[in-house]
Amino acid sequence: MRLYGGVNGIPIVIEPVTGIENAYVPQSPASKVYEQIISDFEYAAGLNDDDTPRLPKRLDPAYTSGRVTNGAAHAFLAEVYLTLGRWEDAAREAQEVISSEQYTFVNDYQNLWDIEQESLAQTEHIFSVPFFRDKDALADQSLGSNIAHLFNPAGVQVGGKLVSGNPYGKGAGAHRVQKWFIKYFQDDQGNLGYSDPSVDASIDESKLISKDYRIEVTFWRRFQQKNNNTGVLGNIVTVYPAAGGNSQENWGYIRKFIDPQGINNRTNENDMPRLRLSDMYLIRAEALNELGKYTEACQAIDMVRERARKANGTERAYPKYIGSDRPDNIGRTLTKQEFRWLVFMERGLEFAGEQKRWFDLIRMKYDENTQMYDYIKDTFIPSRPAADVQKQGVMAARKKYFPIPFAEVSRNDGVQQNPGY
Repeated sequence: MRLYGGVNGIPIVIEPVTGIENAYVPQSPASKVYEQIISDFEYAAGLNDDDTPRLPKRLDPAYTSGRVTNGAAHAFLAEVYLTLGRWEDAAREAQEVISSEQYTFVNDYQNLWDIEQESLAQTEHIFSVPFFRDKDALADQSLGSNIAHLFNPAGVQVGGKLVSGNPYGKGAGAHRVQKWFIKYFQDDQGNLGYSDPSVDASIDESKLISKDYRIEVTFWRRFQQKNNNTGVLGNIVTVYPAAGGNSQENWGYIRKFIDPQGINNRTNENDMPRLRLSDMYLIRAEALNELGKYTEACQAIDMVRERARKANGTERAYPKYIGSDRPDNIGRTLTKQEFRWLVFMERGLEFAGEQKRWFDLIRMKYDENTQMYDYIKDTFIPSRPAADVQKQGVMAARKKYFPIPFAEVSRNDGVQQNPGY
């Protein structure tokens, strides 16, 4: 629905296709589609006749990965309600998951992405997609993932440690991060407490303590080139936000998904979290802000920041807290619009590379009259320095939604193509 149906809706298919007479179902309006989605999740989150949950509250993490629990049903409901602007419902469902006490923050944000500690990460995952190093199927049907290959740069870790199951242990460098995005946090351009902007940590890594730990964990600083034929290591390449090295790339890469023991490009074992405990706190923060409950909204977002400040065991002074009830806070009260922007950017950093950004751009508003996608496309990115932006103009209006597959449009008279395709 979110990928294709934002304009004309999608067909609702809830009965088996028995023949040509019911094979081509027309599109239903978005409102009807969401009614069905909510009904399904409410049923999943509901109770049996004996008042036991239809789905288990929580299973052993080794068994839960990739399986739906009662917590996952409530979490998806919270996300749907957030999409629809049903703020009270979104806040309630998110709190249901938090109050269940079935999920806990991993103390060190970096450990969420350590492939050797995925069972630990499951204590925070509400729902995730598991992947495996699949030696028996090395193509698209593999049980593994190509995330590590696509996200990591075209090299290896400094010193030669591999990053993926690519035959040369390298990434593809296909998914890059805009420099302006990293710089926003690195230099605290929004004055939202992400770092001390007066401290330059581009070369001296001991100064990273003056920055949000999530910046350090999430983005590559340097990698090493490797000759495909000889395996000989080459130049050290520095990428933003670092500086120095033999050569420099003016963009960033996501560092969350590394598997040195992957089988090939498509058979790495990095799981992909779909919903984490952080989601629930940030959903509450967004919803409570929209309801005018500023203090409670601050308390929710500060739970996420509290974990970030713990870093790798040596607590940092960044990010600053938002609520005035916390002693080390940003020192000002935000307006509703400013807090909305804070949530948008906080989600951007907390969930970088977790395939949430596009949905946030589509469902969120910058102000009461402007969709976040349009604000970023028409106002925010054009205001950035040209050197910090790659492929200016890539956010075309038609790209808010995918095109309906041509075969579906040509065969089904009840399906209209999305605008611009």
